[in-house]
Amino acid sequence: MSTPRPWTSKYIERRQEMLCRIIRDEALLAGLAERRALPAGHGAGLDERCVEYPWVLSRLRPGAERLLDAGSALNHPWLLELPVFQGKGLHILTLAPEPYCAWNAGFSYLYADLRDIPIREGYYGRIACVSTLEHVGFDNSVYAGDAHRQGGDPDEYKKALLELRRVLAPGGELLVTLPFGRREDLVLAQQFDPAMLAELVAAFDPAELEKTFYRYGLDGWRLADEAACAEAAYARWAIDYFLNPAGYDLNLAPVDDDRAPAARAVVCLRLVKRG
Repeated sequence: MSTPRPWTSKYIERRQEMLCRIIRDEALLAGLAERRALPAGHGAGLDERCVEYPWVLSRLRPGAERLLDAGSALNHPWLLELPVFQGKGLHILTLAPEPYCAWNAGFSYLYADLRDIPIREGYYGRIACVSTLEHVGFDNSVYAGDAHRQGGDPDEYKKALLELRRVLAPGGELLVTLPFGRREDLVLAQQFDPAMLAELVAAFDPAELEKTFYRYGLDGWRLADEAACAEAAYARWAIDYFLNPAGYDLNLAPVDDDRAPAARAVVCLRLVKRG
């Protein structure tokens, strides 16, 4: 089945349907855990969440632990109802309240800036930060109102990174995903390039490091390496839409030939804090 034009209502419907299937595909998750190639045609016409979500889930384990969702990317009922989240001390940190809230499932919400997390040192055993660090220091008014409108400082993410390291327990894991390729200022975020990625890793100074790259194409997402992703460009027309959705006609959007909805490459990082 073909995927509708990016970000239309039909696309959102199809996207959710496919994501709900992907995150429950045990064979896919097992393959991601072992860093095997994705199935042919995986996520064709879909944005990067179709690799980011299963990659994070492939590295979570059932059972009790203190888990931080840094950026609230996991705050969806079709994700939080998964068995892997049950019994966890899950905190969801975001700038402002969102329409969906799972407090009645025992999950807690923190409304704060990632650069100043109101949690003691070493509290969490694991942190998931899905496509969030690239927004730190940029214009977040689209997500949290005018109080979070900023000019764009490419180094501010380091303050958030060090805060995440501070609240992570020794031996704990930070799972990070980022748009990757050419360095780009996207107004509401930035895209990381190889030099910035190296700076991020050096700033965290992990005891263990795992880097996994995925590249988008007309035939879907595929496992790649850093060199194959280094020149990937973001779908800039989508940024115009994100910044002004009410004034944008998606049926007239200048969709690129590969139908990329957002990032064309992502890097997924597993960083283990030194003990």
